[in-house]
Amino acid sequence: MVSLPAKWVRQQGLKKGEELDLEESGSFLTIGTRKRIEMRKTRINLADYGKLGSRAIGALYKQGLDEIEIIFTTPDDIDMVNKNLNEFIGFEIVHQTTKGCTIREISQAKEEEFEAILNRTILLLKSIAEDCYNSLAADDTKMLPALAARDTTINKYANYCRRILNKYGYKEAKKTPMLYYIVEELENLGDEYKSLSLFVTENNVKLNKAQLELLSYVNKMLDILYHLILKFDIGRATELHTLHKGFSTKIHKLENTKEAKETRLIDSLSGMTRIMMNILGPLMTMGIE
Repeated sequence: MVSLPAKWVRQQGLKKGEELDLEESGSFLTIGTRKRIEMRKTRINLADYGKLGSRAIGALYKQGLDEIEIIFTTPDDIDMVNKNLNEFIGFEIVHQTTKGCTIREISQAKEEEFEAILNRTILLLKSIAEDCYNSLAADDTKMLPALAARDTTINKYANYCRRILNKYGYKEAKKTPMLYYIVEELENLGDEYKSLSLFVTENNVKLNKAQLELLSYVNKMLDILYHLILKFDIGRATELHTLHKGFSTKIHKLENTKEAKETRLIDSLSGMTRIMMNILGPLMTMGIE
């Protein structure tokens, strides 16, 4: 007979005789339930968070809360809430006054959707990367602001993936923290492409041949990363590492001649490659057995 923590049993609403899921992993045995967890609610006063109010709401969504009562500092805070909701799958305002509102999950997050949404996230990233390069290579920046706007969808997918991981975990429990980190970095990578697109547009920057080659390197690395996330392969991991080395070599050659605007471009591209190499770490941790 095995005894379970009473607090956990109450949280899950388990009754005597109900079945549990068991997962064996080395010396560990993970016990879980597919039963719907009781609705989790909280209340947040935006006055307590100042400029971090939007981030606080986002954190609660990703944490897996089902209902959030929000107390405004001013009636205009509803604009911030609506902006957040644009990046929350399955959440809507269910009650609103001049003093606050309540947002609630109206479409339940489904753990079986995680891999499909993760795949969609990186496919969208790849399409942004390809369109960004094609626009810059053709010296046609008209579509770059639209590319930057697509980052909102990246954020929406990434938020949803992290919500699923926090509510249910991954089907292979030991991979949950690493996948959470990977999703976080994919969102950061989307932010880098957004920053690059806006910077080039706002400053009327034309990339030269060397800079376009660097962006091509970055996009090749992203394509390899996509396949590594789908299925880890040491050959592809080595290829990613080699491309990053080549990218770094080219960066060093430009460092002695770069101007102020070139510095910003190079920093942005370097940031993208650092993020991808950061993602490689947990991919190898999960993939090498």
